[in-house]
Amino acid sequence: MVTLEVGHEGDKFHVHKSLICHVSPFFVAALNGPFKESSGSMELGEDEVDTIEHLIQWLYGGEIDIAPLADPQCFESRYTKLTRLYILADKYDIVSLKNDVMHLLFATIKQPDGTFRRLLGANSGRVRPSTDKIIYVYANTVRGSLLRKFLISYWAWHRGLSALEDEETWDKLEPCPEFAFEMARALASLANGRPDPLLDITNFFEPTPDSAKP
Repeated sequence: MVTLEVGHEGDKFHVHKSLICHVSPFFVAALNGPFKESSGSMELGEDEVDTIEHLIQWLYGGEIDIAPLADPQCFESRYTKLTRLYILADKYDIVSLKNDVMHLLFATIKQPDGTFRRLLGANSGRVRPSTDKIIYVYANTVRGSLLRKFLISYWAWHRGLSALEDEETWDKLEPCPEFAFEMARALASLANGRPDPLLDITNFFEPTPDSAKP
């Protein structure tokens, strides 16, 4: 067993070493190398307890239990938790978890008829992930991230161009110039008639061998 000490309070979680190493090259290196982590205890002080709980739930059950889709008011909470879980999986190189989270992100933005929820504004009765989620994603991912690609595709093809005319939106996004650059490229693709990348979910998956699944 391995003890994970999570967050600033050091909440302890016990997981089977073989299980977490099976899906994560990061943990293979950390728990089998010459460092103190190889002793059977590992500090994850920057991670959030609830996100690690979702990781462990997935490790042992193969499922991710996050706020249901039935209640539209849960969209923001669900979107946030899935985004954080994807970033955690990216941090620890757990490709199969990233792909599973991406499945749930697609389920979150799709309506029962198969179309995507449009994001037009807080008073439109439609869902609207806040700009702080964009800043969070860009602060915790690198260029080429498929989570960035997902976010950009959603905003460019389904957010509604009127949102981009909102000066307040751009003021909030000032700390995130990479978003503006990638959004400009996406809008150019949209203007040139390129198809919506979200129409093919495989655009957002990473290849992973079956052996890397829990």
